[in-house]
Amino acid sequence: MRERGIAPLAAPTAERWFGSAFLAAHPATAGALRDCINETDPEGFVGCARAIQGLAYLDGVKRLQVPLTMIVGALDQLLVQPMTDLAAMLNCRLAIISGAGHLPQVDHPDEVDAVIDRHLRAFAPST
Repeated sequence: MRERGIAPLAAPTAERWFGSAFLAAHPATAGALRDCINETDPEGFVGCARAIQGLAYLDGVKRLQVPLTMIVGALDQLLVQPMTDLAAMLNCRLAIISGAGHLPQVDHPDEVDAVIDRHLRAFAPST
């Protein structure tokens, strides 16, 4: 990767994060995102990926004692199943945002806002 840089990963990474429909509808954002990814240091990119792969968070997450709603984009193929499994383990709500990628708060902000609003309304203390 060092010889070629990160350029070969820019387009697939952008598509995973946002989905092709969002990128096509927002060409300036798509270009800026690809530029940002292209400027990422390859060693940093690999180091970040390895750090995420090695996260040991399950024990800590299992101790959460608050109502949870998890959100995942339907197009984020690497996360839908793990998030589904985690939601079942934690007995919490899972919102899968149709047409959204890895960052649904960016490509589908209205849907994410609606999920957060439903969560807050469902679990707000009554006054």
